[in-house]
Amino acid sequence: MTLEKYLSPTIVLLLLISLAGCQPTTPNPNQNQETPGLAPDSVAGFPHLKETARLALPSGDIRWISPKDISLDGNQLAIIANDNQYETLWIYSLANQEGKSVYSIPAAEVSAGRLVLITVDWTKDDKLVFARQGTQPDGTHEGKRGLLLLTADPESGTTQELSWLPNPESYIKQILLNRESDLVLVHMGDTLWQVPLSGASTKVVRTDLPRYDGLFFLQPSPEKAKFVYELFEPEKRGIYLLDVSTGTETCLAKAGDTFSFSPQWSPDGQHIAFYTADTKSDAPAPGEHKILAEQYDIVEGEDAPAPIASTIEVVTVTGQKITGLTVPGRKVGRFTWASDGKHLAFLSTEDATAVTHEYLGPVFEWHSLYMADLTGNITKIADIPEGTLDVTILTVLDNKAYYLTYSEKETALWLAQAGQEPKKLELPAGVPVSETGTLVPLYPQSVLADSLFLTYISQNKSYYLQVWQDQVNLLAEDSLDSSLVAAAKDKVILTSTGQGTHQSGQLTIFILEQ
Repeated sequence: MTLEKYLSPTIVLLLLISLAGCQPTTPNPNQNQETPGLAPDSVAGFPHLKETARLALPSGDIRWISPKDISLDGNQLAIIANDNQYETLWIYSLANQEGKSVYSIPAAEVSAGRLVLITVDWTKDDKLVFARQGTQPDGTHEGKRGLLLLTADPESGTTQELSWLPNPESYIKQILLNRESDLVLVHMGDTLWQVPLSGASTKVVRTDLPRYDGLFFLQPSPEKAKFVYELFEPEKRGIYLLDVSTGTETCLAKAGDTFSFSPQWSPDGQHIAFYTADTKSDAPAPGEHKILAEQYDIVEGEDAPAPIASTIEVVTVTGQKITGLTVPGRKVGRFTWASDGKHLAFLSTEDATAVTHEYLGPVFEWHSLYMADLTGNITKIADIPEGTLDVTILTVLDNKAYYLTYSEKETALWLAQAGQEPKKLELPAGVPVSETGTLVPLYPQSVLADSLFLTYISQNKSYYLQVWQDQVNLLAEDSLDSSLVAAAKDKVILTSTGQGTHQSGQLTIFILEQ
């Protein structure tokens, strides 16, 4: 396989993914407004979704909607719209099928890059936490730069200021909600703040976090009570864990003879997996190397090591090693946790070498797909077809994995599980298959009732697919400027914008049939 062969289809794929994931701009005025029916040959037990409502959205550009914009009970949806006069926060009652505007800022401040509205998350009592970030044009903090945290009550439509965090010059990296402890966590510059929803005084958790030219990130546990991260300090080099409640920092894997990187939490928050690379046999003496790849057997990506190494290690939150996953004679990479937190799927490649391109990053020839459990049992569940240019693991559910393979001729959807031959899943009737068509994951990946969703882009349209076991159904089709998101319980929401600033978009609600 040559880099020249790889470039053309992959760049096309990346452009399509970017197009599918960008803020909606111009819809297709001729799009079919009828929702296609479910495939007639779907098996009994398929978690069918039926359309229950279509609502008009506010006019203007609609901000991309994420699962965090949907309340825990699935009945409220936060939407931010910009009509060139105001950027406005709306809350839609999906049960009552109506929306109300609750907060606005001048659109001129947004377009000038001075101010922006941000939705954070929903509290356990169904209040929305949101923020306005930047230089404040009015109010108590007029003329000051920082983060104003607020809450909104969907029933009354009223808002309340929660806290003001001054920020004269730093970037705001993350705003997270710890729902169980009723805390908002803000990572800003080198400081981690803790803001109680009760209105009590804010607390500084840490003020010594590194910046690394904007490349330092805290990886939150699912409940947002702990963080893992990588440090590259002279005396502190490795993977560390921070307990937010106590401020205690624990080293999980210190760099030395090995180097560990790219930690990821299990969905249940009980374990952390990361890659571990060995020292090269011809590595320079300690202190003489200038880059990590000179000392350790890693492949450099654009800003960090590529997700591939000799070993995938799994540890507890106290740093106790649970297992190390290896494949003799090969490197392992792109591991993905299963939804149960007890399995991982990962890929293997023939060796550590990779073609590197400034735009694409490292390109590997993936060999096989494996499933492993926390006892260290490893099972090969699929061989990657020859001619495959890239592989994306979509979702891992217990002992099976869904993944995409990209080749010069097609994007293919596969289901692999232990003890069975991998099965290529065909597109359903009603989806126009074309040479330029491609399957695109939804980010973040949505799973509802053990089914997953993805998009097939073809002929300037998005075809939204629901996958359950080995069945693929067409849920809906829309223009490229639409988006799909699954609620936590029983809903899937499809949004489309209107044509032009003064045209309303549309919100379509699908609910699981009983």
